[in-house]
Amino acid sequence: MNDYLIDLKVFRKSIYASQIIITALGLSSVWFFLIRKSIIDWSFILTVESSISTLISSIIVAVMAIVVQICLYMLVPHDLLIDEINKLFYKLSYAELFIIFVIGSFAEEILFRGSVQTSLGYFFGNIPIAILGSSLAFAVLHIRYLRKPVLLVTVIIFGGAFGWLFVFTGTLWAPVLAHFLSNYIMVCLGKKGLFVPKKE
Repeated sequence: MNDYLIDLKVFRKSIYASQIIITALGLSSVWFFLIRKSIIDWSFILTVESSISTLISSIIVAVMAIVVQICLYMLVPHDLLIDEINKLFYKLSYAELFIIFVIGSFAEEILFRGSVQTSLGYFFGNIPIAILGSSLAFAVLHIRYLRKPVLLVTVIIFGGAFGWLFVFTGTLWAPVLAHFLSNYIMVCLGKKGLFVPKKE
């Protein structure tokens, strides 16, 4: 078995394992900090808001995130954008990417918007501080970007956009959808060889 297949197998396992851990951490922290104290109940997570305005808002935020990434590709030196780990996603099938990004979007949003942002909002009583705090925590998850400041700042901005969307719509499923669409569409474009940063 060649190194490529081994790397892809390890990558696949690490992705699923990390998303399971993040989901468990998100759900347990929501329970511990919020539900246990009767600040919210489980309907906060289980209730799916299906209004047209929520759907449109989610799509707008996703499109904005995609446009930002395309603009970065066109305007920023590619050496500042290359992420070798992200390239491994291009090797997975569309179906597997769909599953990974559905799980990943829910996992990250339940932790950062559902738990961190909601807890900070309750504690400080200040929405901008809550959004900033959850965005910075979101960036910590992408700690490998410390060597890629452009990507790190982009992640913080996207975290802020998802946080604002959560506040604006009042449902966790709006940032989950926006997060999923932006990630899935960009990786699908990458699989087609579009907007993939290359070494200069």
